[in-house]
Amino acid sequence: MLLPETAQALAFYEHPFFGRYPAITRNAFGKGTVTYEGTVLSDAVQAGVVAGVLRRAGLVPEAGLPAPVRVRHAASSDGRVLRFYLNFSGEAQSFSYAHAAGTELLSQRPVATGQRLTLPPWDLAVIRE
Repeated sequence: MLLPETAQALAFYEHPFFGRYPAITRNAFGKGTVTYEGTVLSDAVQAGVVAGVLRRAGLVPEAGLPAPVRVRHAASSDGRVLRFYLNFSGEAQSFSYAHAAGTELLSQRPVATGQRLTLPPWDLAVIRE
């Protein structure tokens, strides 16, 4: 049973005995937080908990990307935003580019906001805004 002393209870069991104990807690730790699950969750509830933890950490997944496509961000030496789109699949993946216009650095082609991009299998695009 979770017995929070400083943690915030996020969810409780729906049970006549266990209902007095939290099933999920969050506690401040250093500069961050720790979310602890003392139960097995359904896939839908687990996805919600993970999404909430990521949101609190400022790690919001980019909407509209196919599941096999990952994006990473960096800054160039002149401070411009770099976006690395990586296709982790054996099939081409398409998505709409949702950020400021820029240049795809590998091909030197311009990329417009809202433009449809297609990544070949196991390929990537690097866009500098």
